[in-house]
Amino acid sequence: MKKRRIVLPDIEQFYSGTLHKDIPEYKPIRIAHAIVTNGGNTLRMSGYPAIGPNGIIGKGDMRVQTLQALDYVKRTVEAGGGRWDDIVHMTFYFTDREKWHREAIPARVEFFAKHSPSGELPCITSIGVASLMHPDMLIEVEATAVWD
Repeated sequence: MKKRRIVLPDIEQFYSGTLHKDIPEYKPIRIAHAIVTNGGNTLRMSGYPAIGPNGIIGKGDMRVQTLQALDYVKRTVEAGGGRWDDIVHMTFYFTDREKWHREAIPARVEFFAKHSPSGELPCITSIGVASLMHPDMLIEVEATAVWD
């Protein structure tokens, strides 16, 4: 399956001048705001929180919850027949902006580095919300993947 990344250089500069300057956790990265795919299978999933047989995993720890939710995303893509690098879009819903920057972003970077052979990021949308379905849920992650 062929993927073509679309980057608008001026928008990328706006990110560098705002987020990368004002939020120390953001390192200058190449941001894809769109990915065009041609043919193939498409998998869209509902959001995954960090939930297990005994309830919420990592209560109060957004890093642990991020890694667990990303693992569920990865397992879902693989169960559908794809690979991690077939993900073209992810949405992260989080309840605490400070924990998002301090705990979730580093966890996300670590997970992507470990599981992405290409090193390319999918399109990512991050949304701060007042709450999620359960009071101990700090993050929920959903994704769309496309592959041949």
